[in-house]
Amino acid sequence: MQNTLQTPERKYLSSEGLITYLKEFADYSISRSCLYRLTMNNAIPHIKGPGNRLLFPIAEITRWVEGKTSEEQQ
Repeated sequence: MQNTLQTPERKYLSSEGLITYLKEFADYSISRSCLYRLTMNNAIPHIKGPGNRLLFPIAEITRWVEGKTSEEQQ
């Protein structure tokens, strides 16, 4: 049973925030090393924020997760 994705009020998530968001709302567990590998390969939506911090746009992440979910169902 999958929870519906709930978008927090802010527009971007940090790496830790994204890991938590994916685990709690999308039932999608991901390690920090896997997350960084995905960003290196541009396989997950992200931007570089102040101080070269990785930031993940929530709206794009939601679409990314929904696309992954529909791929798994096929």
